[in-house]
Amino acid sequence: CLFPSASSFYYEWQDIEDNRKAGIYHSSDEEIIKNQIINHLQTDDIHFVSPSDADWEEKESLSKYVFIPQSLHNLGLSADVVIAPRNRTMDSHRNWTQDRWQSVVNELVQSNISVGVCGSANSSFNLENIKHKAYDHIDVDSDVELMNNAKLVIVQESGLQYLSFLCERPTFCIDHYLKDFGSDLHRNMNVYFKQITGIWNEPSLLVSEIKTFLHESSNVATV
Repeated sequence: CLFPSASSFYYEWQDIEDNRKAGIYHSSDEEIIKNQIINHLQTDDIHFVSPSDADWEEKESLSKYVFIPQSLHNLGLSADVVIAPRNRTMDSHRNWTQDRWQSVVNELVQSNISVGVCGSANSSFNLENIKHKAYDHIDVDSDVELMNNAKLVIVQESGLQYLSFLCERPTFCIDHYLKDFGSDLHRNMNVYFKQITGIWNEPSLLVSEIKTFLHESSNVATV
């Protein structure tokens, strides 16, 4: 669903450990992979984009190419609030703790606000009282379906934040937001966004922010 014009995909790669997944890695066998693709497609009429053309410091060239992705499967996944509970070994100090995420979920559910989870199983916390977990279904396609049906998406500075921006969903970023470092380039400034700070040790404050947003947006929709 992130490449709606693609007719096929070619994979030739080996996964790496999560604690190494940051930035862009320059491949030493790039020419070998190019030749494999040429042989696979039986044509050399191909434009290749090398990692050296899209460096870690280069953040602007693709920001204007946007569209709102749509789920291809539509499994009926929806929740009032979608969260992305980061649990990575890369920069693990950035992970909010499982008990704080669970506290937020419990308070929301007690207020009849349903919660969904986006992200992969191995990089998320396994939380209870969740209506839908995208990783129980179809990878990023289910992430997109949940986000598109959510009233609000709660993220940290992560890939799922940019997926929410792409889906043009109202978004809270908790803790640290990179703003001028590139983040603002990739979001529609007409879509609601808020950086939520000062809640790291006070999950109830995040719940209050969520309830306030849902209440105010509901009133706007009703008027």
